[in-house]
Amino acid sequence: IEPEDLKRLREFNLVNAGQVAHLSAVQLAVAFGRRNTELYDAVRGVDPSPVLPAGQEPAAVRALHAFGNDTNDTAAVEGVIYRLVEQVGVTLRRRRLAARRVRVTLDYSDGARLVRQTTARPATACDSRLFAAARSTLYRAWSRRVRIRNLRLVCDRLTYPPAQLSLFAKDNAAQQQNDQLVAALDAIRGRFGHKAVSVGRTLAV
Repeated sequence: IEPEDLKRLREFNLVNAGQVAHLSAVQLAVAFGRRNTELYDAVRGVDPSPVLPAGQEPAAVRALHAFGNDTNDTAAVEGVIYRLVEQVGVTLRRRRLAARRVRVTLDYSDGARLVRQTTARPATACDSRLFAAARSTLYRAWSRRVRIRNLRLVCDRLTYPPAQLSLFAKDNAAQQQNDQLVAALDAIRGRFGHKAVSVGRTLAV
């Protein structure tokens, strides 16, 4: 449960899991919107993440880019974040896992560091969905005019890919089309190398 969730719960005088467990998903949605499902499951001990041995750190997939010359060029930075997403995405798919959280770290040329994160709903290993989450997180961290030196992407809270389909056929068709495209790119790059196919966005790097 995130710190902001705890703060919100205290506003309703809810201080332990048992009190929250008495609320329905519909009631939680009034205060937490789409976060209601995660809270509903959390207070009931429901967690789809793979079980880890005692003492083992939760798994995460990381990718890092150090700019040769510090930059604040939007096209270059977005191109880099997409490349990092591709690296992370292919690793997740090979492991047959999906990420529920995306974190972006920016190191500025003056030594400052900003970290922002967002929850992926639903958990995903699809490049386009990961990029959407990473891009929005990037712009929440990219709040200064100082040039960027390093860009780091971390996907964690890994779980098994969700099997639940959307209620809407149109959404399911789009999801299937996306998945097929990513699978085709993986197959081409697996045979001919990663540089065999490039997304236009990355050409600015």
